[in-house]
Amino acid sequence: MSAMSDAEKIRAKRLAKLGGTPSQSPQPSTAPAESVPAPKPKTITVQRTTTPVKEAPKPAPAEPKPVVQQSYEDWAEATLSSILKVTLNPDAVQKDSTLTYLSGLRQELEEEGAVPRLDVNCIDRVLYAYPSQNPTVSPFTYFLSSWRRAQTIVRTSRFMSAATQTGGEPKAQLLVETKRLLVSFAGFALYMPDMFESSSAPPASLLDRLLISDPSSDNAVPYEFLTEMAANPDGLEDVMGPVVEGICGRLSGMTIADGYQPYLNAFTTLVSLKPVAALIPTLPTWNPENLTAANIESLSIFGPLFRLSPLHLKIAASYFPNVPQNKYNMAPDNMMSVVRMTSNTLQTQLFNITNAVVRASPTAREAVLNWFARVINLNHKRRAMQVDPATIATDGFMLNVTAVLNKFCEPFMDLTHSKIDKIDVAYFRREPRLQIAEETKLSADEKEAATFYGNKADGATNFISEVFFLNVAAHHYGLGLALQEHESLIKEIEDWKKKLERGRMEEPRFANTPQAPLYRATLDKLAKRIDESLCLKYAYDSLLLEKVSMTQSLLFMNVVATWLLRLVDPKGQHPQQPLRLPLPPSAPDAFRNLPQYTVEDVAEFFLHLSRNDPRIIASNPSAEIVIFAITFVRTSAYIQNPHLKAKLIEILYFGTYKQPGMPNGCLGDMLNGDPFALEHLLPAMMTFYIECEQTGASSQFYDKFNIRYHISQVFKAVWENPAYRDRLSRERTNNLDFFIRFVALLINDATYLLDEGLSKLTEINKLQNELDAEQVDPAAPPTRERQELEGNLRSAERSAGSYVSLANETVAMLRLFTGTIPDAFCTNEIVDRFAAMLDYNVDALVGPRCTTLKVKEPQKYRFTPRDLLSAIIDIYLNLQDKSEFILAVARDGRSYKKELFERAASILTKYTMKSPKDIEALMKLVERIEKAKLEDLAEEEELGEIPDEFLDPLTYELMEDPVILPVSQATIDRSSIKAHLLNDPKDPFNRSPLKIEDVIPATELKAKIQAFKAERRAARLAGAGEPMDTSA
Repeated sequence: MSAMSDAEKIRAKRLAKLGGTPSQSPQPSTAPAESVPAPKPKTITVQRTTTPVKEAPKPAPAEPKPVVQQSYEDWAEATLSSILKVTLNPDAVQKDSTLTYLSGLRQELEEEGAVPRLDVNCIDRVLYAYPSQNPTVSPFTYFLSSWRRAQTIVRTSRFMSAATQTGGEPKAQLLVETKRLLVSFAGFALYMPDMFESSSAPPASLLDRLLISDPSSDNAVPYEFLTEMAANPDGLEDVMGPVVEGICGRLSGMTIADGYQPYLNAFTTLVSLKPVAALIPTLPTWNPENLTAANIESLSIFGPLFRLSPLHLKIAASYFPNVPQNKYNMAPDNMMSVVRMTSNTLQTQLFNITNAVVRASPTAREAVLNWFARVINLNHKRRAMQVDPATIATDGFMLNVTAVLNKFCEPFMDLTHSKIDKIDVAYFRREPRLQIAEETKLSADEKEAATFYGNKADGATNFISEVFFLNVAAHHYGLGLALQEHESLIKEIEDWKKKLERGRMEEPRFANTPQAPLYRATLDKLAKRIDESLCLKYAYDSLLLEKVSMTQSLLFMNVVATWLLRLVDPKGQHPQQPLRLPLPPSAPDAFRNLPQYTVEDVAEFFLHLSRNDPRIIASNPSAEIVIFAITFVRTSAYIQNPHLKAKLIEILYFGTYKQPGMPNGCLGDMLNGDPFALEHLLPAMMTFYIECEQTGASSQFYDKFNIRYHISQVFKAVWENPAYRDRLSRERTNNLDFFIRFVALLINDATYLLDEGLSKLTEINKLQNELDAEQVDPAAPPTRERQELEGNLRSAERSAGSYVSLANETVAMLRLFTGTIPDAFCTNEIVDRFAAMLDYNVDALVGPRCTTLKVKEPQKYRFTPRDLLSAIIDIYLNLQDKSEFILAVARDGRSYKKELFERAASILTKYTMKSPKDIEALMKLVERIEKAKLEDLAEEEELGEIPDEFLDPLTYELMEDPVILPVSQATIDRSSIKAHLLNDPKDPFNRSPLKIEDVIPATELKAKIQAFKAERRAARLAGAGEPMDTSA
């Protein structure tokens, strides 16, 4: 075998690495060329067609020029010479100095017996030879420049058409083959630079060229060149893999304030090439095994792209450099607009990149879904109680993930929910990407969930279900935590401001002391911390109150809410057919075993918007969130977590909060007009008012008052609607026991809150007097005793404000309810306690103790005694015609006094807080109470000494309807045990569980009591000389 043949074999092997040996272009229809001498080639006549144009006659037309004929071989040589800038003719260099004479190649051809001319068969040899004769020129630059020249000819040549590029036109085939080889050799120059060992030029960087923003630059890489390079699968990973990883590597060290855009544009260009997009998920750095929640942002390919965000302390400071120093600490709208526009543009680019990869191939789609799931599964600790921020992904990264998943969900977020059936409820029973084993379920325990999910479902999961459940989880671990961080940051800033304010007030006391410099440094450090945190808060505001992204999340949360309602709908037809309550007692297993965050996401998101930007809710459909909140508040067994239901109540509370341009709040119109709300809102509120008495948490005592405050505000917001008052009356008629229990708790709350609130005001009065009596040198540091008094005062002030505010709202509810359904407050179980509570507080407000309630700045504690007194008197007036209530007041020997009401009437008259008609009605009520009091005393005298067996063991009053408790066998009046069970569902004598249905009527004892009363009445009548009535 000759040496020349060996060289050809080596060359063929190198070409095979690139994409196979070059296809041989068909030769023109002439005889094959001989080595020496060459036959005369067949000429090709080029005919030119022109469009005739009318012209003025010319005196002497010129003779037509002869048609120039050029053989294919001559054309090919001239074309390749102009493209490759080479020649095999030494004389040609004299005419064109840009050409390089390849003497070595000419010699090789002559030794092989071939004609030394450029043709399709020697293109590859030219591409090998050129770099050796031009060592200072980068091979890649040469190949790219040659490809540009070839592309120019392709674009301007008539014979190059879509058909002839793959057809039999020899000229077209020559150009196509030339471009293919140039692209192939350009790839060699990138990932096998050693092939051109004679070149002394630095290695080429495709990445740097992709960063060039000007496409007309000679150093830029044309998109068509990249397209042709991507079309050849051989060597594609070697060429494009380092470029992709290089972009991500450089982005990992950048922030959104750096010049990241060229890199993102380059990445966008690459994924627009389908083969490259399909290649990316196969790279080893796509989703490596060693990823953690903290390093996934830097070590995975998508990580550096998604980590770009303004939610970093230094970045936020660069966007809002002078804001903390302005007067109102308000972020300028223009800067927030810049942040929002930057973030929106970034998230759109991220979606376009991700979507291109998803659409590249089924394998690539699976890889992207796996990456999203990996991000979420690694970041479960983001919702832990205590977590080191350095061990989890950042909020900015997770918000970008959430935004991209939102965009993937857009096709099924239409208002008609036309694709809601595509969301597969069996997703978690197959082989889900998401890990939920450790997640709290809605109402199933760990064992039940393991059994349920152990029963695997058949079939495959569709793409809609995949992105739906990924997005639900992303909202929980991404957006949900960001919302919490935002709220925490606001609270911290407020606390730091108060601390700084107190510190500056105390600073003069440390003047001219050794501690002064340290004290000043501490205050300066705190002020700097506040400024930095304000900048970060504005960055959070920019993203979490941004209309476009928040609207996308709102629409998605509407889909989640609708899907959950459809899941619990016995007919499974919601929203096409209205949901009907009540729901079955037990929730479907598929619902019970869902992660709790499926409901929590909806609640937290709508709560965020209703607090911070209700306009977004008002400008979008809101019926689903109203139905969602009412349904799951009323159907208590479906959701175990009371705090989660409390969030639903809070949504309705903030939804009725008056806002500029929204006098009824963002949900008020819906609550006042939607038939579902009109029918079920009040029963739902009352149900949870009762349930929250026991939340199971250590803070349940305080939690219940916050919940009930929100419920009271919702009641007040809809009270003017007569439909709700009618609904309340129907509820009282149809469900009396339930209603009485609700009223009893309402009275309990009023009793406790008024007592605590007024007690705290008394304490404040005492502390203020003690501090005022103490002589203090303003220049001297405070004594330990004074500091203790001041601390106690601050604590009492905080408590007083809360208690008095809650008491005001509870009394307001009592006033509304007694005005609409007074009979509910006059049942035997509650009327005595209710009357005693009212009497006690009238005594506190106008009796001798009222002077202890005088405090400085009472409005700071929301304490307006005259308003409170007026509200309580309204309750008396609402019940003025109820004999049971009148008798209960008359029997209150501890607090009721006629003179207290006379004084109250005088105060209300003096400050015109009641009309003369109301004052007159009040005084008539007092007269009736006095009359009832006398009659009751007479009856007591009539009965005389009552046997102990007839007395109620709790109230020590004569029993009217005695019953026996089944376990303790104690005898007690039915009204007493009913009153007890309203607050405590246990036997008061042995603490065993007890229901009113379980008590046993004490028939014999009841007969004895009735006989005793008849006997005593008869004795009184006989003593008075009156005939006894024997008609009964």
